[in-house]
Amino acid sequence: MIADRPLAVGTRVRLRAPSLLLDLQSNFGHVARPDQWDGYYIVRLERPARYRAPDGSTQVLHEVREAADNMDVVNTGTGLFISDVRGAVAHTSSAIFSVFDTVSTIFSRRDR
Repeated sequence: MIADRPLAVGTRVRLRAPSLLLDLQSNFGHVARPDQWDGYYIVRLERPARYRAPDGSTQVLHEVREAADNMDVVNTGTGLFISDVRGAVAHTSSAIFSVFDTVSTIFSRRDR
């Protein structure tokens, strides 16, 4: 979730749960500008989406309004989501501490 900080124009994002009325060709885009509603942004989609109106008509959209808490920031250098990177770091840190504890236990037994 990214709602706790403002997004800069140009930030690459992934839409997590787009509207059921949208047929997305890609759920990736870039922040075009903040929306007039607090916590929302206009996202320029990487590929156009098709909006299916309740009356059955359709419209091609290049930009959509999206809530900040419905987007993930994408690390453009690796293509990874920032949340994925945080998870990987936490998992790696946990694994390192586990190995350290195991090695410490082995050496403490050896000294006895």
